[in-house]
Amino acid sequence: MIKQTINILSIEAFGLSFGGDETRLLNQCRLINKDVFKCIICTPQLSPANMTPHFKNANAKIIYFKILPFKLKNFWAPIRLVILFINFLMYSIQLIRTIYKENIHVIDSRLLGGGIYGLLAKKITRLPVIVTLYHKSELNTIVKRFCIYLLRSSDAVMCDSKMRSDELRDWIGSEKPEYLVIPSAIELKFSDDKEMEEIKKEKEFSGKLIIGQIAGIIPFKGQDLLINAFHIIAQKHNNIELWIVGYSRNVDYYNSLIRQVKDLNIADKVRFISYPDYIGNIFRTIDIQVHASRFDSLPNSILEGMSVGKPLIASSVGGIPDVVSHGHTGLLFDKNDLEALTNCMEQVIGDPDLRMRLGQAAQERFEERYSPVFLTKQLEGAITKISNTH
Repeated sequence: MIKQTINILSIEAFGLSFGGDETRLLNQCRLINKDVFKCIICTPQLSPANMTPHFKNANAKIIYFKILPFKLKNFWAPIRLVILFINFLMYSIQLIRTIYKENIHVIDSRLLGGGIYGLLAKKITRLPVIVTLYHKSELNTIVKRFCIYLLRSSDAVMCDSKMRSDELRDWIGSEKPEYLVIPSAIELKFSDDKEMEEIKKEKEFSGKLIIGQIAGIIPFKGQDLLINAFHIIAQKHNNIELWIVGYSRNVDYYNSLIRQVKDLNIADKVRFISYPDYIGNIFRTIDIQVHASRFDSLPNSILEGMSVGKPLIASSVGGIPDVVSHGHTGLLFDKNDLEALTNCMEQVIGDPDLRMRLGQAAQERFEERYSPVFLTKQLEGAITKISNTH
């Protein structure tokens, strides 16, 4: 008997920009068993800087939905509502057509926006829906009630950390969806990047250490705190450089970081990098990873760094303490604690043996608990189970 391929439709409601959930979906498309599962993505083509080439390299089928292009700030409020409603109808109609045309078996709704579309489509198609969320949303009462009503009809709510999953369970207020905790399956890719290779050669010759945070540039990721800590450390160490790697998701915040670096007179030691190539090239080049988040679930970049044995300093927020053991697989500090972050950086910069021990222990933990094969099998099992119950 020939097994039928399970067709998965992933709904990315806001485009394939460079972000955490998009990276998680990309790894899903890369690693999932393509003899059993077919990955199809529907999304509007909104962001000029996006991950489309990476998804195409992963053999994912991308279906672009047509909507009216506009910027919310440029329109009077009543007109904005009309355009949003028109786009909602356009997206929903194209979604239903795609579900039937592609013979979809499971709807994979990404974030709350994708969840709303997927769960409304479920009312018509009766297909099972998995919603991937990383935290509860702060919404006004009417919108919150509507979203929770829809989420209670989902077949599963997936998250990457137990802490945030428990928070979502309380927020949704129902045991009906299955609450799944499956971290992102990470498999870093690399390419020939001559610039990165030259930087590696130069820093090996000079003894320079590169400290990097790889994350979207947005206030809750805490890049401003890291810059302040780096400024303090740079007064004692001449051989260090800071890389802020990521795409801006908040222009005002990004510009404030640029001003902060100039005001602190460390512009010659700090680089802002929006990197469209394989992020593995960045991890191969940096020496120390810092993640200064004020709020998070389980960032992909932490697992990415662990996978290649990079020593890590991270804030103890969200699901990070579940993965990082302080003093063993990394160093943890309380969020917003500049002194603690500075002390952790001082320890790691000044002790090569500590860097090596932390990196090796992190890589061993990754291979034991978070290997891409293990996590992908968990995901495949969850999708198959949900598909078979319908």
